[in-house]
Amino acid sequence: MNYNPACDIIFGPAYKGIPIVTAMVVALYQHYNFNKSYCFNRKEIKTYGEKGKLIGSPLTGNVVIVDDVITSGTAIQESAKIIKQHNAKLSAVILSLDRQEKGKTNLSAVQEIKKKLKCHVFSIITLNDLIKYLSENSNMSKYLTMMKDHINEYGFID
Repeated sequence: MNYNPACDIIFGPAYKGIPIVTAMVVALYQHYNFNKSYCFNRKEIKTYGEKGKLIGSPLTGNVVIVDDVITSGTAIQESAKIIKQHNAKLSAVILSLDRQEKGKTNLSAVQEIKKKLKCHVFSIITLNDLIKYLSENSNMSKYLTMMKDHINEYGFID
């Protein structure tokens, strides 16, 4: 898929999205001279110092969320709500790993996010990719067994 989502700001949900978004904007600038603003949220509102729930640039325009994984999609949905409250538009979600887990319906968690939030979801790597890598490396067989057990219990591999 060749899709370049509109992006004025990159958002990292607390807590795991915070180091991802900060590393991402630094890498984009250092390696590609691509300057993007970022924002992340706190779980608790801070009443001193840099007060409030959001840190970084104001949420405006088109926003791309970056996070590690989606389990049930709660963090992404909470982030989308924050973005909407600031009159910004969710443009896409980028995940480090799509675990290809079952959602709450007959769809995967990622498919549910796409449908509910009407945005593109991209993954750097999927569980299928990881399984393929493990199966091609004989010294990784114990991890492959663990992955297959995980798929049997939680998986939604299409």
